[in-house]
Amino acid sequence: KDPDVTDIAVELLLDACGEKNTHLKKLVLSNGRVTDRGVKLLCATIVACRTITHLDLSNNAITDEGAEAIAGVLLVSDTLRYLNLRGNRAITAKGVGAIGRASRLNKTILRCIVSDEDAKTDKLLEPYDSPVKRRAEKKQQERAARREERRKVANSFADDELDPNVRRVRAAGLPADDPRYHMVVREAMRGDGAGSSSDDASDDDAEDPALIASAVFLNTRAPGLKKFLTLEDPTTVTELDLSSLAARPLSDFVHDVDPSIANTPSFDDAACVLLCDALRKNKSLTILSLANNALSHDAAFALSQLLRDNSTLRVMDLSRNRFGSTTTSIVSAVAANDSLLFLDIGNNNAPPFLQERLDTLLALNQEPKALKAA
Repeated sequence: KDPDVTDIAVELLLDACGEKNTHLKKLVLSNGRVTDRGVKLLCATIVACRTITHLDLSNNAITDEGAEAIAGVLLVSDTLRYLNLRGNRAITAKGVGAIGRASRLNKTILRCIVSDEDAKTDKLLEPYDSPVKRRAEKKQQERAARREERRKVANSFADDELDPNVRRVRAAGLPADDPRYHMVVREAMRGDGAGSSSDDASDDDAEDPALIASAVFLNTRAPGLKKFLTLEDPTTVTELDLSSLAARPLSDFVHDVDPSIANTPSFDDAACVLLCDALRKNKSLTILSLANNALSHDAAFALSQLLRDNSTLRVMDLSRNRFGSTTTSIVSAVAANDSLLFLDIGNNNAPPFLQERLDTLLALNQEPKALKAA
């Protein structure tokens, strides 16, 4: 049990192995009397031979001096994976801090144990246990930064940048499923400011030929579409292309349609509103194209609400419509959606600054994919 004997044994072992040894990978020297002197000999060998990945010096007589020598190894070693100094009770907070700071900078250490008794010590070393843990913490910080960036972009849409009609609907603070929501939108489009009760609005909707036509269209447009839009029924449909339908009358698709609505466009704002309402809780659709349908303000607001509620859509083509300044509501909704990867808003006569902001938001959504690929 003489400390010198144990240190001498360490020295003899290292001499026998040689500094150029390429086979020694694991050193277990636990439950002995290795002191700081023996630790310094070990440290010199670890740095020189570059093969040792596992070092167990638990339950010895190491102090802060030896701990600082090991910390020096951690700063330069690119091979050490496991270090155990548990049971060396002479190591104080000074030695613990030195090892903690060094292991934080080491890119290969996977497990660094100093004490299983001192709760404070364990807590101090916990952040340095593993580079994997540090990478996870870094990713968590990056996600928080992206959320903050998303919030800043969303808040950057000042009222004076929005169309007056958009400001009016925003001020109303109504969700898209509120009957008064579309009433406010229609009032904004008319610009007359006239109010009506929500009951009146519901009655108007029930008698609106365009709304009836849209309902007929959505239920008969294509085989399986009715089932697809029924939320209770499971579906595996992942793509839906309803582009370039505005120029075609409903009679092109529904042969026995009522003559009073036969010439109604096959797809319009009212149809888009119904579609968005049906898709808000859909979990399968990933690609949606509504391009070239002459869609305007009602559709823009419904689409913005869809983007806030739906978490599975990845690609949307809304180009070649007539959203105008209400494209702003769509882009600002992307700030609340972290799943959309591509959105085409081209040829909508939208404010020019919107494309840059949309690119920023989509880049934030695409970044996690890049991190996973890396």
